[in-house]
Amino acid sequence: FDDILYYRLPTEEEIKQIIKNSLGTFMSKKLSFKTLIEEAKSLSQAEITKACKEAIKVCILENRKTVTTALLKNILQERRKVYEGLLMFEGKD
Repeated sequence: FDDILYYRLPTEEEIKQIIKNSLGTFMSKKLSFKTLIEEAKSLSQAEITKACKEAIKVCILENRKTVTTALLKNILQERRKVYEGLLMFEGKD
């Protein structure tokens, strides 16, 4: 199939809801959504969800009860670097 799908990036409110829904019971009550929204602005819903799932895995492996702002921020930054690297790679022939 040669269909091209276009999607828009999530709004700030949608980013907040994606994080809440993805983290579930692993969400810290001290989570700074302002910080996380800034880090996630250029990412798709799928990328944000993947970052949240990765943060949960880290918590489980390290026997933590909740995802911290610092942990999720770092993972969102990593996902953004990977995504930006792929975009640069696609631009080269």
